Amino acid sequence: MWTAEGTLDDTVAVDDPRVARVAAERATFETSLHAVIEDTGLARADEAPFDDWEALHPLTEGDDGAVGAGGERGTGHGSMSAFEAVGKMPYDFSPARLRCMELADEMMAAHRPPSP
Repeated sequence: MWTAEGTLDDTVAVDDPRVARVAAERATFETSLHAVIEDTGLARADEAPFDDWEALHPLTEGDDGAVGAGGERGTGHGSMSAFEAVGKMPYDFSPARLRCMELADEMMAAHRPPSP
């Protein structure tokens, strides 16, 4: 499957105009997708199982809710952002593609309403 992001290989410089164009396309797509998810109620439906789990398994004192390597709650060592997680994946993203992901995230954050 061909994607615009896939064209951002090691031959493309991070300041190439194509990087910003692909990032804008990705941000537009993601923003539209999230709007549809919110408008249709899918986000609330996706959260329901987690809410049910939390109701059945309340946090205890000193339990930060993090999940450790063995799957136990409260044994985690902090968390990382999605961008950090992607950076740890065994994929070979070019510098241009990583910059594209950063730019798309910045563009989406600029249009995201503040959280309550």
